[in-house]
Amino acid sequence: MNYQFELISTVNVPLIISVNNNITVQELRNKIVDEIVQSSIFIEDDILDIFVNDTLSSNTLSIPTSNQSIKDFIPMNRRYFPFESVSKNTYKLYIIDRSYCERLTNCINQRKNKNREIKTNHFDFMRKLIPTWKISRKMFK
Repeated sequence: MNYQFELISTVNVPLIISVNNNITVQELRNKIVDEIVQSSIFIEDDILDIFVNDTLSSNTLSIPTSNQSIKDFIPMNRRYFPFESVSKNTYKLYIIDRSYCERLTNCINQRKNKNREIKTNHFDFMRKLIPTWKISRKMFK
């Protein structure tokens, strides 16, 4: 039996790789890294994680570096690798790279730096508005 994995990364269109069920999870991970390195601008050190997510929740599972076979690993983690009626034995794997992680970290830091103060007094707004209102009223007289 063969498994197909759709590799989703931030750089290019999804790649599809096919492997037989006798390989180990470590060999799968190595094959994924090789495929990403060959078909993108990344080097091996740029790939931070390869993971799959649970479609029913927000949980994720990183693909480990173990000697367990794929045919045992996938059934043990069935909620991350659900049965699909359309494409049997085809699963999506996500690759997070260093540049995406840096962009994400920057966005989070910018969001933290925003002033999230709750205003209980709108007097400042009114004070700034009144002088401009007086000027514009004079223009129309």
